[in-house]
Amino acid sequence: SDKDKGHFTILNRDRPVAEMTASDKGSGELVMYRSTGTRSLDANGDDGVFSAYNTQEALVAGIGLSKEGKGRIAIHGKQADLVELTEGALGHGLMRLKNAQNTVVAGMTGGHNNAGAVSVANSSGKTLSEVSVTEDGRGQFAIWSPGAGSPAALLTHAPDGTGGLLQIYSEKVAVANVKVSSRGGGYIELSDPAGVPTVEAGTAAEGYGLVRVGPNYRCAPGGAPAMALGLPDCIKGKLQQ
Repeated sequence: SDKDKGHFTILNRDRPVAEMTASDKGSGELVMYRSTGTRSLDANGDDGVFSAYNTQEALVAGIGLSKEGKGRIAIHGKQADLVELTEGALGHGLMRLKNAQNTVVAGMTGGHNNAGAVSVANSSGKTLSEVSVTEDGRGQFAIWSPGAGSPAALLTHAPDGTGGLLQIYSEKVAVANVKVSSRGGGYIELSDPAGVPTVEAGTAAEGYGLVRVGPNYRCAPGGAPAMALGLPDCIKGKLQQ
């Protein structure tokens, strides 16, 4: 070793298998070799980085610090990190997955409403689907159009606790809802582009199917034909006698 740096080498039959030395920055460095002579591991005390290499001595994994000084685990590809595990801005766990073009295409976080969330993106990095938890603790699954500000479809638990809820969106407005009615049966509601309900369908208390259309939502009284009364706002099923 030179006079300014200490150097320690472990040999196996005159072949180095491990080395410890001082870096140019004055920190400690450790290098380990395979039985074939290729480097397999190294560590740098100044940067706090521990790196692993394949048999061609290409970097494939690392444990160290992020730019923000937080712990970081990375799986490396030929050109960039493919997987990154670190701490998010709110002190939560965060994992990112990238494609071969170095674009983030999937992520997992523990900081969405202080709960877990998983997002999946297309090859351009635009989020297309997401599994998460709402602010009031309901699970939800969202389908997004690339670059949209609101989901195209949302599957969750109804806020009133009566069962599942499926919502179809037109831009930022829900125009179709499928859920469980207060009687426990299926219920469909369709709305205009402004979100004003115009059609509803479900099961009446008597057990027959019922479809009503707005804005009047009126059914013919006493079983009279709706068209005869000029009230074509309702379709009712007929129970077997």
